[in-house]
Amino acid sequence: KPRPAISLYLTVNETLEIVGHESRLERVHVAANLRHHEIEPLFNEETLAAGLGDFRFAAELKLLWQLACACEGRRGKPSATQGIFDYNFAISPDDTDPSGESDRVEITARKRGSPLDKLVAELMIVANATWGGLLAEKHVACLYRAQTQGKVRMTTSPLPHEGLGVPQYAWMTSPLRRYCDLVNQWQLIACLQGDNP
Repeated sequence: KPRPAISLYLTVNETLEIVGHESRLERVHVAANLRHHEIEPLFNEETLAAGLGDFRFAAELKLLWQLACACEGRRGKPSATQGIFDYNFAISPDDTDPSGESDRVEITARKRGSPLDKLVAELMIVANATWGGLLAEKHVACLYRAQTQGKVRMTTSPLPHEGLGVPQYAWMTSPLRRYCDLVNQWQLIACLQGDNP
C-alpha cells in the first residue's frame, strides 16, 4: 500500500561514494515488508560469501549492503559493536491448548554486526547525519546527539559525533520509538514544506 514517508534519495558514483542527496515528502508504495527474522537466513555472511542465493530483493539488498560497507569504510568507524548480542523473540502456539496458556516463548541470541545489521545501521547513520546537516544549514532547531572528547550528550547545536565519525547526528529515523526523533521529523517536515518550524 502507499504509505506516507520522508524519503532520502542518494546519488552515488561507481565507487558508491555519495555525491548528492534529495529529501522528499511523499507516499511510497510498499511492495513488501522485509522482516529481519525472515531475511537474515537468506542474507548473511555465509550466503554473501557463497554468492547470495536467488530470492526476492537479493540484488537490491546486496547493493545496499555494498553501499553500507562503503559508508562504514569512509567514516572509519564500525557501525556495530562486535561481540554484543541482540535477541529474537518468537511465540510458538500450542495447538492442543486453545487458552494459549501452554504457548511457548522462544528466545534466540543473534550476534550484532551481521550484514543486515550493518545495512540498516549505516543507512540510518547516513540519514540522521544528512538530515541533521540539512536542518543546521537552514538554521532550523533540532535535537542532536553529539560525542566530543568521549562524552555523549543531547544538544541543540550541530556538533560532531566522534564515535560515529560524522559532523553532526540528529536522531530522526525512529519516530515510533523515540520522541526526539518525532520532534526532529516535525522540524524536517516543516523545513521541506517551506513552513515555519
